Amino acid sequence: MTSVPDSLLLVVGGGPLLVHYQRRSKSLGLERQVVFTGEVSHSEVPSYVGLSEVALLFFSERLVNAYRCSLKLREYFAAGIPVVCNDFGELKQYAHFTYIPKNHFSRNHGTIHTASKTMWRFIFEEPSRLSVKMMGISAKRKPFLHA
Repeated sequence: MTSVPDSLLLVVGGGPLLVHYQRRSKSLGLERQVVFTGEVSHSEVPSYVGLSEVALLFFSERLVNAYRCSLKLREYFAAGIPVVCNDFGELKQYAHFTYIPKNHFSRNHGTIHTASKTMWRFIFEEPSRLSVKMMGISAKRKPFLHA
């Protein structure tokens, strides 16, 4: 994110790793570029989605994710927000509606760390490789949504 100083990553929601990611963000000097909302009510989600230019969605390779139907994915679609994701489980079935970077992960679909690096590269460092679905995304200070 240091290569695009006006970018903002908005992480909506909580979970058991929230404090870990908050500390990690601070240790990397990214407190001004990464905002964590913590838990939000379902009624607040549309407001956060509406702030975003692009949503990032990653499914780790776990059995539960192989069969998961993502409400987040549908909320992003309903809001008209382009989605950058990996190709595991249900996400693979929506490849024609999302942007899945080609040759982006290892055989096991990668980890969230490789996913985030790859997604960042495709959004900011190689914008010419983005599909038509991603047209109009810029690096201005409008948050990316990761929930």
